[in-house]
Amino acid sequence: MAIVSGVAGGSDTGVEGTSDTGVGVHAKSNTGTALVAESTAGSAVVAASSGNEPAVEVKSKISAAVSAMADGAHPAVQAHCDPGGGVVGKSAKSAGVYGESVTANGVLGVSKSNAGVFGRGESGRGVMGLSDSGEGVLGESNQADGVQGRTLSKDNAGVAGISDAPDGTGVLGTADGSAGTAVRGTSDTGVGVAGASVQNDGVVGSTENVDLAGVRGKSDNGHGVIGQSVDNIGVLGTSRFDSGVRGVSDENTGVFGESSKNTGVVGYSAASTGVLGQARSSDRDDFGPGTGVIGQAGTGNGVYGHSQSGIAVLAETGSLSEPAVKGVVQDPKSNGAAIRGETPQGKGTAGYFVGNVVVTGHIEFTNADCAEEFRVAADSVEPGTVMVIDDDETLRPSTSAYDRRVAGVAAGAGDLRPAMILGADPGPASGDDLHSCGRIRLALVGRVWCKVVADAPIRVGDLLTTSPTPGHAMRVVDHRRGSGAVLGKALRPLPAGAGLIPILVSLQ
Repeated sequence: MAIVSGVAGGSDTGVEGTSDTGVGVHAKSNTGTALVAESTAGSAVVAASSGNEPAVEVKSKISAAVSAMADGAHPAVQAHCDPGGGVVGKSAKSAGVYGESVTANGVLGVSKSNAGVFGRGESGRGVMGLSDSGEGVLGESNQADGVQGRTLSKDNAGVAGISDAPDGTGVLGTADGSAGTAVRGTSDTGVGVAGASVQNDGVVGSTENVDLAGVRGKSDNGHGVIGQSVDNIGVLGTSRFDSGVRGVSDENTGVFGESSKNTGVVGYSAASTGVLGQARSSDRDDFGPGTGVIGQAGTGNGVYGHSQSGIAVLAETGSLSEPAVKGVVQDPKSNGAAIRGETPQGKGTAGYFVGNVVVTGHIEFTNADCAEEFRVAADSVEPGTVMVIDDDETLRPSTSAYDRRVAGVAAGAGDLRPAMILGADPGPASGDDLHSCGRIRLALVGRVWCKVVADAPIRVGDLLTTSPTPGHAMRVVDHRRGSGAVLGKALRPLPAGAGLIPILVSLQ
């Protein structure tokens, strides 16, 4: 039987306790519930305090300090306090405030100027809310944070959101305003927002607005976005129909790549341009006067182009006076070339021009003679062979002395190669495989190794002509017969026998 029982009809109070300085109502039980209050329509317990002490203070060493249930639409526990907290819950080992609901909010905290819900736990959770179908914890505020979490631990988060669902969301931030921020992270000295994942993306941002970014980084003095990786790509940008990565700057470099041991910027494309650089005007609708791409290096290549089957570097210009490619050597003491072309082992074409070529300085050739390509009647002609004119503008090796049809010497013998080639066939057989199409290169002017026979001893400076030995030259002995049949002059002597000597081709 109850020691104190109060029954009231109508709107009267069942039990009322008042005190000026002490406790209005004090209930204590060693094993049962200290205070049970029930109401079918109104509030079960109403407590008011005008001082600094709480209106209701409940303590329990084992079970919950307050257990309240409401069947109707009103809250099980409702507390109002203008300067202080509406509800203050403290716990040494469990939840400070525990709210559970099947269809509504587990804990609802509302504040006009401070935190809607504030919970503090020394070793357990400060605030814990559970709900089967609604929000576990809902915090709302008109002028301050709806929910605020803080921590002094460097290894833990002020607010941590965890989702056990395979594709669930740990923390969700939504902004209903036209320009509000769904999730914002700020820090004076630490990281504003950090995202980490073991098996997936650390941070994912998306937007449906074509003029805005899924992820945007801003900084007045520091870096807008920094991407770092130990073994993979620091920043990866992909797009199906637009630029994978685009850098825009009003007064500096749009995209800057830097590497201490590898490539600063790498661009890949399966079917289009790997790296595209454009110099645009201020409105970005027309090309400007700047440089599209600048490549700089201390000792390496400023710009390197490589292609497996296409053009490695392609330059085009619409100017009426400026060149498509311009090479400049800045140091006047330099011996390097402004433009240089190379081919493996000297085979192939190091430079190819379609159209006119203008040279304001002189042209230097490291090789020796001026040659021209001719068709030959013979199956095979060795370099150094003396050639004469045959029928149909073809050539053949010489076979008689003092032949006025002498044309020159087959070029390429010894260590002398033609410096200039006239009448070259641009087909695939030009070069070292001329015999496959019945052509040779004939030295017309300059130094060339020549087959000679010393029927009479040959001295330096002697005039040479054709001889009866096929493809060989000999010394001019009969100058009357030699008129019109002179091949050139000997540059080395040959006292007797036959062999190769360098000569100066000068047809006379």
